[in-house]
Amino acid sequence: MQAWQTFKTGYYRWEDASAKLIERFFRSPLLLRPVSSAISELSGAFGKHRNWRDACIARLGLPTRREQEQCLYLLDSMYSKILDLEERLGNGVGPAVLAEAQDLGPAVPEAIASDTES
Repeated sequence: MQAWQTFKTGYYRWEDASAKLIERFFRSPLLLRPVSSAISELSGAFGKHRNWRDACIARLGLPTRREQEQCLYLLDSMYSKILDLEERLGNGVGPAVLAEAQDLGPAVPEAIASDTES
């Protein structure tokens, strides 16, 4: 048991000392300047590549990622509106409107629209 405690204390001391050295190294301007400029160049190249890729996809007539996201947003909003309408119909708003609509005959869409908007 004594050997384990000795190893454990030595390991913790080594870990603490090496962590301090590594942290000082990573905060050094000698490392930060080149790394930050490399990251800036890479992000600029990535942006140019993304624009080029989107232009190629648009030339083929396919929707770009942005257009797909816009369509998904519209579909999601329509889906939530449908869920809201189903909930309103489930709460008893719907049966009265549907009963009136059956009496009206061909003017059903106008009757439903006027009753559900109020």
